Amino acid sequence: MKKSIILLLTVLNGLNTFSQYEQNNKPKINSVGVGTITAFPNAAQITIEFQHIKPTLREAVNENQKTTDQVINIVKKYIVDSSEIKTSLISTSKATRWDQKLSKDIFIGFQSNQKLILILI
Repeated sequence: MKKSIILLLTVLNGLNTFSQYEQNNKPKINSVGVGTITAFPNAAQITIEFQHIKPTLREAVNENQKTTDQVINIVKKYIVDSSEIKTSLISTSKATRWDQKLSKDIFIGFQSNQKLILILI
C-alpha cells in the first residue's frame, strides 16, 4: 500500500516535471495526491480517576493517596518504563447532596479527586 502511494506520487511528479520543461503554450499538468494507511495501534492510554468522600479533609486526601499508591504498585508489573505513569494533583472540595424536604444542600464531607494516566505499549 505504501509502495503504491509512493509510486503514484512519483509518476505524477514526473509528469508535472515533464510538463514544466515544455512551456511552449502547451497545457500544464498539476497533480495533488492523498494517501491513507490503516494501522492497528500499538499503545493504549488509560486514565483512572479516584474519588473519595470522607468526614474530614485529611482522611479524604490520605485515602486517595493510599489508593493511588496501591494501584501504581500493581500497574508497575505491566509497564516497562515508569515514566509512562503520570499522576495529577489532588483536588479537594466540599461534598454536598440536595435534601428535597429541607430544599437545601446538606454537607456530607470532603471530596478528594486524583487521576492516574498510564500508557501501555
